[in-house]
Amino acid sequence: MSTRTINETVRETALGLQATKTLASAATADMFTVTGEVWVTLMYGIVTGVGDGGATTIAINEKADSIAIAAATTVTSDAVGEVYVVVGDGTLILNGTANVPHLKTAYGLATITLDGWLMDGQDGLTIELTETGTDATHAVKWVINYIPLEDDASIVAA
Repeated sequence: MSTRTINETVRETALGLQATKTLASAATADMFTVTGEVWVTLMYGIVTGVGDGGATTIAINEKADSIAIAAATTVTSDAVGEVYVVVGDGTLILNGTANVPHLKTAYGLATITLDGWLMDGQDGLTIELTETGTDATHAVKWVINYIPLEDDASIVAA
């Protein structure tokens, strides 16, 4: 029987369960698969690989119907450790309009509210990353926290 750490217990109590996936901004890619009804409490990314300097944007969508989760955001030459936050409004860029990524923190987001959102994954909905610029060196570790609203609901890395 495994022993849970205090950090796991507090995180899951406050934010729900968690899934992660690291992706390069080189091509459109599946991020997460959602099954059943879930409440997404937080979604963010931390840059793990600096871009090649070419103009690059990324956006996050629900794949089947191209429903925006985060609008296209310029990420050209963002540094390792910069933080992107999905604000819960698909019309806004990562970190919200007029906010820019910051190194190692998501401070300065006072002009927006971080809102959770409901997703009905039914038999499997895909959250995808789309890009322009094909930057194979810009990589982001994406984290999504959620509360399952049905017994079999989940989010897993795609």
